[in-house]
Amino acid sequence: MIARLGEGGDQSVAPLAEPLRQSPAQVTKHLAILERAGLISRRIEGREHKLHLEPAGMRPALDWVTRHRELWSLSLDRLEQFLDTMQDKL
Repeated sequence: MIARLGEGGDQSVAPLAEPLRQSPAQVTKHLAILERAGLISRRIEGREHKLHLEPAGMRPALDWVTRHRELWSLSLDRLEQFLDTMQDKL
């Protein structure tokens, strides 16, 4: 759903639910979670709810991935060095 909203423009629940083979009610529950997390916002026009991706809401997730990527990169570099050392000894 985030990817679809990221394609541009606001969307209502029904078009988001259609390719997922989920009912609009199920999608609404998922969207409520995304909204509470600050990843999407909602604008109500009459009976229709228009959903909009909030890219700034992704900043904490991006920060987390960046920190962990750096940690894993360092760990994997050390593993590679260790394995190279072990192979040289064989």
